[in-house]
Amino acid sequence: MSEDADTFTFVLIPCADKASLRLLERHTSGGLEKDALQKEAKLHFASELDGEINIESIKATLREQGKDPDALDPNIFKAFAARGASVEICTLCVPHPSLGYIGVSLYCDGTGKTKGLPVNSRATAIARACGHAQLEVFGDCYLSRYYDNEAEEWQRRSMSLEEASVDAPWVQVAAKMNSGKNMGAYTSSGSAASSLQAVINNRNKQVTLGFKMCGNVNCGRVEDKMGTYMACSRCKKAHYCSKACQVANWKVHKKTCKAVVVEEKTPVSNLQPFGKQKS
Repeated sequence: MSEDADTFTFVLIPCADKASLRLLERHTSGGLEKDALQKEAKLHFASELDGEINIESIKATLREQGKDPDALDPNIFKAFAARGASVEICTLCVPHPSLGYIGVSLYCDGTGKTKGLPVNSRATAIARACGHAQLEVFGDCYLSRYYDNEAEEWQRRSMSLEEASVDAPWVQVAAKMNSGKNMGAYTSSGSAASSLQAVINNRNKQVTLGFKMCGNVNCGRVEDKMGTYMACSRCKKAHYCSKACQVANWKVHKKTCKAVVVEEKTPVSNLQPFGKQKS
């Protein structure tokens, strides 16, 4: 275990029973917002199926709600698909003053079952020993410790290979602390419905605050930093995240672009959107 305060160690638990546990070390500098472990997990869980799975889960949720998926803005689906791999965080040991505000969580592939990944028997056993009686983990996962006191900065803390076991002392403590609790509430991925609403709310909030949405009908991404998307130099109304999106959308945009220019009596001959375009 590293003694360097700027790093922390955590454990990768492979789903293959005979595969060795792996101790990994990363920097703590990212804090909670740019957590190195979550970045690691998202990359590790990434699959070419993620976009399709994300979209299908939302369509299924909408159907369950009696709504027509085809009526939803296509850009919402694209934004949801672009979220990539789903990392489900399962809290095994809840931070508590009596524990020095130290917690332990399991980081799993949120769509591992849908992808057809095998059950991770070791991770499942640890989770159930901690009180998650119904939890079943699919695919590889990560086990990590952290410090979470609301009065102070959130921090990663190290975990050793020996602690990734149902016989580890912290597991026994967690089992007692979690007794009688609804452990199903201690996961972060949430339902597809809540995830969809989060995407919609985020996009609406950004646009309402003045963030620009890419004018390419097949993109629709919202800028992360205000003022970074380029405006059409001809009409100044449409904005694009890239030259490629502007070019791709030109056949659609040029009709409204000309109309706007004529309405505002702007001399068309002196304006071109991102360079000269073919009519």
